[in-house]
Amino acid sequence: MAAPQAVRPTLALTVGEPSGIGPEISIRAAWGLREAVNCVLVGDAAFLALTASLVDPSIRLSALSVQALRNGGLPHFGKDRIAVV
Repeated sequence: MAAPQAVRPTLALTVGEPSGIGPEISIRAAWGLREAVNCVLVGDAAFLALTASLVDPSIRLSALSVQALRNGGLPHFGKDRIAVV
């Protein structure tokens, strides 16, 4: 019998901050943490996709609606994608 996989924690990061921390910082942080946690960025999905493509074209995002969260929680996108709400 195989040992159960460890559950990775989920971390939500808000994008941008009025004092000057831009969305590229949140994107880089989420991408850097993807091996250890399931990251969810909170912000505009289209804008974040554009920003991610400029930061690093290998970064992949998956948009998730608030309704999807209400209907069953957060799907696991794996280590190759970052969820965006």
